[in-house]
Amino acid sequence: MPMVCIGPEGMLAGPKAAILNSRQSKFPLGSDRWVVSTGRAVASLHERGWALVTSLGMNTWELALAFASRRKMKTLVVIPERIERPAVYMEDVCRRFGLSRERTAFGFLEEPPGIRPKKTWPTRDAAVAQLADRLLPVSICPGGTMAALVEANRHKVDFTFLTPYDAGTRPRPRYDDAILNPAVDWNKWLIHFTRSSDGPWPDETDLDFYSGMIASTEEYCRSARRTLAHMLKTGTICGSAARIRGGFSVVPLAEVTADSVNHLFRYRPRFLNPGLEPFGIAVARQAAVALGIRPVLYGTPDLYDRLPKDDQPFFQHRGRFDSQWMIEHEWRHRGDLPLGRIPPESLQIVVPTAGDIPSPQNAASLSVSVLFV
Repeated sequence: MPMVCIGPEGMLAGPKAAILNSRQSKFPLGSDRWVVSTGRAVASLHERGWALVTSLGMNTWELALAFASRRKMKTLVVIPERIERPAVYMEDVCRRFGLSRERTAFGFLEEPPGIRPKKTWPTRDAAVAQLADRLLPVSICPGGTMAALVEANRHKVDFTFLTPYDAGTRPRPRYDDAILNPAVDWNKWLIHFTRSSDGPWPDETDLDFYSGMIASTEEYCRSARRTLAHMLKTGTICGSAARIRGGFSVVPLAEVTADSVNHLFRYRPRFLNPGLEPFGIAVARQAAVALGIRPVLYGTPDLYDRLPKDDQPFFQHRGRFDSQWMIEHEWRHRGDLPLGRIPPESLQIVVPTAGDIPSPQNAASLSVSVLFV
């Protein structure tokens, strides 16, 4: 398989090993067996002076990379896609994972332009196995891709760290039938709801994220509740361009009604999680308008093309069915939203139940409203 390797001279000369894991939960804990065993495998390689061969794009590869970074190990990172500016890309990966350029090499697979990264994963997995002198399987799904890779390379497999495979997702709260708390006049508020994140918060590095994952034991490190606490601590709701036409960074807020509340938190089987979770920060509607927060313009793509540039960040495709997105009654703020610009009396913390009310030191002196009865 064609591949271009870039890195310090002699980086590829010594012994190298790869740690293999089948696909795992999107929201793992540091106490999960595969996480613990991956850390032990990396520690063993470090003690023996071996380099790690790993990759990006899945938490299984990236967790091993984070463990190696924390030990300042030599690392070869296989990139499963064509990169137009490799020098800039390598610097960015090193920054995100805290890697030393003097101890990190990159292998770029020469895939055809335009191919989706996921389509290159089988080639990537085979390249990692070929580059490694030893393979250390940890959590392998019987009959899966990694199991086949192990079987094809049994002559260089070390089963010391093998653990039973269990990638079942943990039970997550469901709010499909929750009833909106009638004691609060929700018409006065626009709410930015959080969700559990399967990657870093916008203001942290990948190494920060995986270090948090490694340290977690009872609650996922970037749960919706912890994400809310992080926003209150930093005083900022970070904007995101994810799924926003035109790549504009925005902070979404929603109107909450008895009709929309269950739709907002509906479970999405495709993503194995709800779209949003009922932890958030509410902004009084009057204060929101004063900050330039505007309702979304729902329509078809041809509307977007006709909109003035200043209106395009507020466009949302209405979907195949008119009600699919419009029921959310979304509003948006351009860029990050600093909470310090909003009077405290125009802010509220929103949690699903009374049992979720944060401690006074984590509430940033704001009032708290319970969403459901």
